[in-house]
Amino acid sequence: MSGRRNHIWILAAALLSLGVVAAPLVCDQPTFQFGTVDAATGIVAHVFELHNQGPQSLVLDEVTSPCGCIAIRLATNLLAAGESTRLPVTLDLRHRNGAQQLAAHVCYHTRGLEAASILSLSMQGTVVGNNQAMEVAPTASAARVTSPPLAVARGRLVTVELFGESGCESCATVRREILPAARTLLGGRGVIVERDVFETTNFVLLVNYQNRFGVVKSRRNDPVSVVVDGCRYLGGVAEIRRDLLRVLQERLRADAEPGGAVAVDGRAVRSQFERF
Repeated sequence: MSGRRNHIWILAAALLSLGVVAAPLVCDQPTFQFGTVDAATGIVAHVFELHNQGPQSLVLDEVTSPCGCIAIRLATNLLAAGESTRLPVTLDLRHRNGAQQLAAHVCYHTRGLEAASILSLSMQGTVVGNNQAMEVAPTASAARVTSPPLAVARGRLVTVELFGESGCESCATVRREILPAARTLLGGRGVIVERDVFETTNFVLLVNYQNRFGVVKSRRNDPVSVVVDGCRYLGGVAEIRRDLLRVLQERLRADAEPGGAVAVDGRAVRSQFERF
């Protein structure tokens, strides 16, 4: 099942890049505005209503979110033509602050066909008050990493992709405590790109990275993650704090070209669909 799921996400990314029309799974109210929530309590529940408005049955392959603060229960994985289903969602916002834009993504396909589509649902509002965020203390090894003179390969440009969300305390910790040293180390030899996983295309890119690197399911809901040069994945504040600067030093010293980010070749994708 995992191999098929990986294939589904790759096809979904291809569909998004090519602008292929999605299958007919709809939600009348895909955005849930939860208003202002006190971080001291911070538990919010909601139910999305999904409807198959097409003439064929739809298979709901997976419902997932880049944030571990979202719990989702999928009642059925098959919707006949004209049928509806309820999708209960629970948000645990006790570790978040400020404006929130959270997303859940339903990956599905028409029964009998393999072309995958994604329905994105969003949850928006504001968290106020004192939260329960646990800052990870700097490790001794991270504190020792500086930016000594490096034997840098000429012409290299190291790319750091930061995947996170607005209002995420872990993301704020990485930006505030880790990225400044990373920028100093990179100098003019690298670039840091922030990707908001609220955007479906960024989320699909993250999932494809996770599939590529074999990230286990229990690690896929880290609130913040980093991909370096398309060839190294770091998930969560602790791992990013511990390893990012060391990985950047390794990449700056490397003579080989970086692995590169995930890219979708439109012609190759069309050819793949025809063969499939």
